[in-house]
Amino acid sequence: MPTHRPPDSDTLTWQYDIPLITNRYILWDMLRVLALSLFIIAALTGCIGVLLDDPVFIPIEFLLLIGGIVAGLFLFVTLVLFRNRYRARFVLDSKQAVFHGLGWGDSGWDRAVRRLLKVLAFFAAQGDPTNSSATNIRWREVRKVNVNRSTRVISLCDSWHVVLRLYCPPDMFDQALAHVQRHTQSEIP
Repeated sequence: MPTHRPPDSDTLTWQYDIPLITNRYILWDMLRVLALSLFIIAALTGCIGVLLDDPVFIPIEFLLLIGGIVAGLFLFVTLVLFRNRYRARFVLDSKQAVFHGLGWGDSGWDRAVRRLLKVLAFFAAQGDPTNSSATNIRWREVRKVNVNRSTRVISLCDSWHVVLRLYCPPDMFDQALAHVQRHTQSEIP
C-alpha cells in the first residue's frame, strides 16, 4: 500500500510569463553561449589544421555569418513562436527551489504551434518538444544569492554558476525573498 506524505506547509508556488528578448539575463546567456560556440568552432578547426600540417583558420566573416544566422533564429523563435514569453511555474519548499518550464499558453496560436512541433518531432523521431522541463537546486547547494529588486529576479548560484533564476510577480517577490533567506545560509543584500 503506497504511503502518502502530507504536503509541505512551507511551500510557495507561482506561475510567471518570463520575457525573452527583453530580458537582460536571457540575452546575456545567449551572447555567452554564442561566443563560446564560435570560439570552439574556430579553435577546433585551427587545431585540426595544425595537426594535419596545413594550418587553416576560419575567416572572421564566416564566424560572423554563423553568429548572425544563430542570432536570427533566436529572434525568430523568441518573437514568432514564443511571442516573447515563456510560461514557467516556480515551487519553493523546505528542501529545494524548482523551475518547471511550461512553454506556451492556451491560446489558439499556442495550440497550433504545439501541434506543428509535435508533427515535426514525430517525423524527426524525437521526443515531444512541448513537454514540460524542470530544473531544481537544493537549499544546501546554494552558495550565493543575487537579488535584483527592480526586475524582481532572485538568482540562486552554486559554487561556480547560476543554477536557477526565480522570476517573481510583484505580489510574490517579498514572500519568495523571505523564503529564500530563511532556507539558505547566503547573505542577501
